[in-house]
Amino acid sequence: MFQLDTVSPGDADVVVAKDGTGHFCTVGEALNAAAKRSNGGRRTVVYVKAGVYGENVEVWTSNLVLVGDGIGRTVITGSRSVRQGYTTFSSATFAVNADGFVACGVTFRNTAGAGAEQAVALRASGDRLAFYRCSFEGHQDTLYAHTLRHFYRDTSGRVRWGGYHVITDPSEASEFTAGDLVNAGSWLGSTGVPFTPGL
Repeated sequence: MFQLDTVSPGDADVVVAKDGTGHFCTVGEALNAAAKRSNGGRRTVVYVKAGVYGENVEVWTSNLVLVGDGIGRTVITGSRSVRQGYTTFSSATFAVNADGFVACGVTFRNTAGAGAEQAVALRASGDRLAFYRCSFEGHQDTLYAHTLRHFYRDTSGRVRWGGYHVITDPSEASEFTAGDLVNAGSWLGSTGVPFTPGL
């Protein structure tokens, strides 16, 4: 099983560091290189050392793992917004367009701010995506969970939604567990993200 909690730069296939001590200085360059790698069916691990990376990134490679030095320490930031002429979909600072993506210890940020309209920090457009110990920062439409199955654990931020309500009935709540809602038992264990399938 993949051990997400113990990944270090020495374990990674590709390392990103703003100071030049890695293979690449930008996340985008590293992901382009990772797309060309053949890892014999195992996950490709990209480690992003602490720093603020001002870039818009799209992931097109399946089974990719992005590991940072922690929330607020490894930050990927952009400022695209609908007000600037982007769509909500294309405003994402970080967009995942592939299956089996895992992120740990990264802050995804969109700094467009109030008045910029929709400005996505993370768009998740793939199946079997997992985000562990990550944060999503922005003003409006910060997290765009676009399609299929995703799992978020120990992430920061709170969604304020008018339809939110507390479920107190265990039979009703069981429909929204990782096991039932995203069929976690069939895929999440291989990501290294801890989870409980039921209540």
